[in-house]
Amino acid sequence: MTTDYFLLCDYHNVSNEGKVSLMGLFSTVKVSSVPALLRRFYACYQVNIEPSDQGTTQTASLKILDPENRELMAITGELEVPADAPLSQLCFAYGIDSLTFNEFGPHEFQLKVGEHVTTRTIIVMRPPDV
Repeated sequence: MTTDYFLLCDYHNVSNEGKVSLMGLFSTVKVSSVPALLRRFYACYQVNIEPSDQGTTQTASLKILDPENRELMAITGELEVPADAPLSQLCFAYGIDSLTFNEFGPHEFQLKVGEHVTTRTIIVMRPPDV
């Protein structure tokens, strides 16, 4: 199983036809001070089902680390792939209701699906002076 994309966004939707829409993609969070609360957002990813994945259960996890590599949050679950699953792409989203950033700087989001790890870094920063 490989990951096609791993993105952070304000909102996501899957239509009746299976089309995925991601809105408000971001890689920075601008706040005037810390600690700062980031309300509802989504960590979305798409994986490719390969023949070796059929009939298996894969562990999926998301860890969020602060600039000092301390864990802020962790989510773990399982993806069951039926033996007759089509070889296709599957989309998933973790809805995160609130996350507090205690310091400025790079924060790493680590997505692990099976043995495959994908990372996304967001920068928590002050907004520019206007």
